[in-house]
Amino acid sequence: MEKVVYFLGAGFSAPLGLPVMSNFLVKSKDQYFGNRSAFAYFLPVFDTIGELSRIKNYFTTDLFNIEDILSVLEMQYHLGHRTGERSFAKYIEDVISHHTPKIAPSDGVWRRKLFGTDPGAVYGVFVATLLGHSCWLQEPSATSHYRNMPEEQRAVRQTEYSVVSLNYDLVLESYADFIRWDRRFVRSLEDNQGAQINGAYLAKLHGSIDTHDIVPPTWNKTLGGNELSKAWKLAFKLLAEANHIRVIGYSLPTNDAYVRHLFRAANVESQHLKTFDVLCLDRDGHVKERYDEFVSFRDYRFKSASVKDYLERHSHQYGGEVFPDRLEFNKLETSHNEFFDE
Repeated sequence: MEKVVYFLGAGFSAPLGLPVMSNFLVKSKDQYFGNRSAFAYFLPVFDTIGELSRIKNYFTTDLFNIEDILSVLEMQYHLGHRTGERSFAKYIEDVISHHTPKIAPSDGVWRRKLFGTDPGAVYGVFVATLLGHSCWLQEPSATSHYRNMPEEQRAVRQTEYSVVSLNYDLVLESYADFIRWDRRFVRSLEDNQGAQINGAYLAKLHGSIDTHDIVPPTWNKTLGGNELSKAWKLAFKLLAEANHIRVIGYSLPTNDAYVRHLFRAANVESQHLKTFDVLCLDRDGHVKERYDEFVSFRDYRFKSASVKDYLERHSHQYGGEVFPDRLEFNKLETSHNEFFDE
């Protein structure tokens, strides 16, 4: 069985309206001015950020980029020149949570939502494929109730998927809950206790808004507590065992040396890596330059394109009959290679 690891950056979730580092501050201000009472504690955050404006009199810095902002504050805290709450974790959690689309739990009548015109529909199909779902139509009707296909009736899986994510959001988990069947994302090796996984592994290197263990995007990124250490160990194992690594929506910033070191360290243990593909919108060519300098692998491909186009290509693989009797979510390899070969 081929092992595929998707390595996700902020660009993966951005089409759903979630903020990236460059627009995080602007989106948080929209959120604050939309409901000042609920997010009143944002104001001191903005005041603190405003204090940093004098930096621009002497040095080049982007005070609209949350990573630059928090890195300066982190350095001050680290050296004892700023007191008070060190972490902006709650601020980050609330902004991410506010902008994450809410998906109501499914009652089984989810096909129109999953394949319809909803902006997030293509994410649902992607998640269903990562988890290896198979289903069949319970009874042909306008409501189209699908039910989980028994294991013995499913086609044999040729590919095992897993995910390493730098994102705090719950986009993947929300769609897994929406489908609400027997497969799920497992976040650590301990969670699965060595048993055969029923779904897909998900390693969240910067933490998650549902566990309140997030690592702010600063120069001082560390492994953090026990849960984050588990995530990094899982990510190392997944990358080391991967036959195919696919980086989606991550621009490989110059200051993210720790990601480069993770790839290098895992590669020492790698036995059979076949391809390394990168999909990231690259308007000025600088992202490709960084990857070209970093990746020397013969079977490396870079494609500048939108994540939404990539996911739509995959979703369209399931077009045709309005309500097919049988749905096997197993066409990602075909759509992926077609997309990169164009």
